[in-house]
Amino acid sequence: MKNFITTVWQSVYSPDFYHGLREKPLSFSFKYFYLLITILAVVFTVITSMEFVPVAVSLFRSVGPAIIERFPDELVVTIKDGTASTNVSEPYIIPISQDIEQNAVNPQKNFLVIDTQNEVTLDRIREYDASLFLTRDAFIM
Repeated sequence: MKNFITTVWQSVYSPDFYHGLREKPLSFSFKYFYLLITILAVVFTVITSMEFVPVAVSLFRSVGPAIIERFPDELVVTIKDGTASTNVSEPYIIPISQDIEQNAVNPQKNFLVIDTQNEVTLDRIREYDASLFLTRDAFIM
């Protein structure tokens, strides 16, 4: 690791580093590149997670009970072999509640629309104006 840090330091500040690359095998450059990208990806993931996880936990604590409370008792969603189906007439629309709307950044008119019978198009998704959309073979957020 110390050797890698030295290599990164030289690649930023040392013109002699680039003159010496001609004598090194091509595998050196690929190894350097992939190791640098991997380290940057890990650092970026850690930084992003530190910002996102507390926000997500807060959102689920405030909105989660409202979602569970609003879920209809008569609705049963079955997923078999990757295909969703329901026991209610479709499209089945669950409107957004005031609790969720107040906490939402960009609230839609409906919380969830279930339509496993019709073909899904972008116009249909826009028409229902829903945060979540369950189709026969997809779950769209």
